[in-house]
Amino acid sequence: QSQREIAYFQNTFNFTNAEVNKVVTGMPSLLLCSLEKNIIPKVNYLRNVGLEANEVSKMILVSPVLLKYSFEKRIQPRMEKLIEKKIKMTSLSYLITKTESDFEQCLSDRKSERKDTAIIQVYEEEVKNETNITHKGRIQHWTRPRQDRSKKPSSYIF
Repeated sequence: QSQREIAYFQNTFNFTNAEVNKVVTGMPSLLLCSLEKNIIPKVNYLRNVGLEANEVSKMILVSPVLLKYSFEKRIQPRMEKLIEKKIKMTSLSYLITKTESDFEQCLSDRKSERKDTAIIQVYEEEVKNETNITHKGRIQHWTRPRQDRSKKPSSYIF
C-alpha cells in the first residue's frame, strides 16, 4: 500500500524522490493513511479554498504533519478562521502545529501580514535545517541546529 501513497505524492505534487523521502521521514505514518478517506480529501479541500497546487505541495513539504491532523477538528476550523481574519492561507503550515490556545493567541495578536511572512520564513528555514538520519526508511536520529537558549528569538514573539 505504501507504494500507492508514494506514487500519489510524486504524481500529484511532482515531488522528486528526495522530496517524497523528506515527507515520509517527516511523518512516516502517512504511509498507513487511506488515500481516499484521509489524504485526498484534505488536499482537495485546501485546493478548493483557494490554494494553488504549488502552495499545497510547499505546505506538505514544510509540514507533512498537516495531513495527519483531523480535518473536521483542526484543518477546516482553522482554515475558516484564517479566511475570516483575512490571514494568508499558507500560514496554515505554521499555525496548524500550534495548540488551540496558541493558535487563538496568534490570531488575536496579529500585527501585520509582513510579520506573518517573517515568522513563516523563520519556521521554514528551521525545518529546512533539520537533520534526519535514516536507516532503511526509519528515522534513527532527528536534530535541529543548536540555539542559544539564553535568549528567545524575537521572531516567535507575537
